[in-house]
Amino acid sequence: MTLDELRAYFQGDLALGEREIALFDRYLDLLEEWNGRMNLTAVRDRGEMVEKHLLDSLLAMRALKGARPGSAIDIGTGPGFPGMVLAILMKDVRWTLLDATRKKCEFLSAVKDALALANVEVMNARAETLPKERWDLATARAFSSLPMLLELGAPLLAVGGQLLAMKGPKGEEELITSGRAMKELGMEHVSKYRESLPGGDGERLNILFRKTARTPRKYPREFRLIKAKPL
Repeated sequence: MTLDELRAYFQGDLALGEREIALFDRYLDLLEEWNGRMNLTAVRDRGEMVEKHLLDSLLAMRALKGARPGSAIDIGTGPGFPGMVLAILMKDVRWTLLDATRKKCEFLSAVKDALALANVEVMNARAETLPKERWDLATARAFSSLPMLLELGAPLLAVGGQLLAMKGPKGEEELITSGRAMKELGMEHVSKYRESLPGGDGERLNILFRKTARTPRKYPREFRLIKAKPL
């Protein structure tokens, strides 16, 4: 898929203008360059990067229904999917791109500087160490199990904030097992959007939650406990 085909795919749905396309193009240049010296993504073909990374990230906008939070955090952002992509599109939102791997954060900082994205902050840390109830929106793509993500993400959100979990075909199964986590953490399921990538390259389930009450102070637990015994 080319960037022009990406724009055509979302025509009438998302406004991808010359600014966005130019920034996506530069972003992919940097991804290819840095990928040559560190393993940021297993996807090497540029056309596949457009489809499997850019398009997949932009599908989040359908689940968010054009919401414009003041602040957002992308948990376990890796090379910036979906956070960097959404920050390019949602330029009035203050985005925090969070990852525990220093080299990935170095790449993200280079992208931020090259693209002059004043609305992006790169943070090299773990979610369970961050301040609580600071953000209006949290996103995560293919990040751990849903009960684990809820425990890490819910404490970061202000009451009324939303969490978007971008999952594959097993997302439905994980949602069924997340009832206890939602109850414990003050979260409710809002909606889910099933999407298929062009050419039969995979199914996505984007699941949206809302925080309805303050998270009990005992959460999140240490990551080793979250992993050993998810809610």
